[in-house]
Amino acid sequence: MEWYVYALITMLFFSFANITLKTILDPKLKLIETVQNNLPAILPAIMILALAFVVSYVFFLSKLNLPSNLILLIIGFVILATIGFSFLMMATSTGKIAPVTAIVSTSTVMVAILSVIFLKDSLGIREIGGIVFAFIGILLLATK
Repeated sequence: MEWYVYALITMLFFSFANITLKTILDPKLKLIETVQNNLPAILPAIMILALAFVVSYVFFLSKLNLPSNLILLIIGFVILATIGFSFLMMATSTGKIAPVTAIVSTSTVMVAILSVIFLKDSLGIREIGGIVFAFIGILLLATK
């Protein structure tokens, strides 16, 4: 399968996951207040779960004799993704799902910029134009 098919499938799963998250945090279910009132307890709980995942994953990975820098990258990924998901949960619980996901989608722009800085990727004029248009579209969707 081509990369874009995987990307489209990923987008579909993330889209349904965001709708599911918004449904879970529906005010009619009174979960928003629960999340907001217990946020100081929820975030550490999420971090503890992530840490447990990382520790068990590292234990598994150590059996595979993988390079330590790969294991560190995986640990970093899990921690960053967990923190990002925590903030996504807070944003979704207090805002409309479309603008929240639109702003989160600006990660595409950030990934492009960071890939040029850290991975020494290059961007062509079409890619830069696409990033500019995508960013403008996201801003139009996310602002009133």
